[in-house]
Amino acid sequence: MGYLRFFFALTVTIAHLWSPNITGAESVFGFYCISGFLMTKIIHEIYGSTTRGKVLFLLNRFIRIYPTYYLCLIIGVFCLVLVPESSKLNPFLTLPKSWLDWLPQIFIFGLNDITKNLNPIGMESLYPIRILAPAWSLNIELLYYVWMCLIIGTSFRRTVLWYIGSLSINTYLLWNNYPYDYHYFTLYNPSICFAASAMLYHFKPLMAGFHKVSAKISILVGSSLAFIPYLLGFSIHDCPAYLYIIIPVYLYIIFCLDTSGSTSKREQLAADLSYPLFLLHWPISTLFMNVFTPNTFAFWSVTTGLSLYCSYIIVRTTSYVFGPIRNKIRNAATP
Repeated sequence: MGYLRFFFALTVTIAHLWSPNITGAESVFGFYCISGFLMTKIIHEIYGSTTRGKVLFLLNRFIRIYPTYYLCLIIGVFCLVLVPESSKLNPFLTLPKSWLDWLPQIFIFGLNDITKNLNPIGMESLYPIRILAPAWSLNIELLYYVWMCLIIGTSFRRTVLWYIGSLSINTYLLWNNYPYDYHYFTLYNPSICFAASAMLYHFKPLMAGFHKVSAKISILVGSSLAFIPYLLGFSIHDCPAYLYIIIPVYLYIIFCLDTSGSTSKREQLAADLSYPLFLLHWPISTLFMNVFTPNTFAFWSVTTGLSLYCSYIIVRTTSYVFGPIRNKIRNAATP
């Protein structure tokens, strides 16, 4: 699924830096679905539900996420110092003014403010200062990693109850015509992505006879879902139901792409690049805001090129330093 994750990240950069007619929300929901499936898989097949297994799982997730995040944060700070007017490009791209503003930047938790999730209109649930602007969604992923590991993802029965609860929330919001911000910028609503993909893991053995399309077709379809609203002439802001319509498609694509074979080095590199690319593209874009017109192909291509270069350096650095440590942790957890 590495190539799919890379194209999800690339789609988000297109939405932010080139075409405002594309939201990128579809790709973020795709990330959530992949994470829900993969986390359920490794919890059940590698780490287990023992206290030791849970500690090792959380430790490995920490080493996977935070070193890369901190390197991206350093680059982000450098960009915002170099371009003080960066908030003109994106109002969230400002340097913290107090130590309280630094806390969510450092810990990630707090970039999506749980206390404001009941009224997220106008992105009110998001912390107003974010050096790495898209990291609010990483806050959501981290919360679900913890919840899945400790409580809701450790058994089939809990997963079913979790799925039913998530589906009830989504149904209520759609039935009562809640606006787009409630469906995308909250902590509770993406729960359906994680829960549905966790259910996929549990039901996958029963789907052995299902037809699978090729990996190329799966990646092509998965990558194109973010562009369908634009091509069909409707806005996802006016039709948030589209976010839920595509979830079954993502689940089928994940089913097709999940194999027992080893991942190629190229695909693994694509998967690894997707994370820093997703975080870095906004702050790096500030370096070119006075050189190229924002929301143009030139602006997007130059920014994405430099973001990929920085991402590659980060991936190589973290793989060299932390890769052996993560492998030891994973091997220690393997039954």
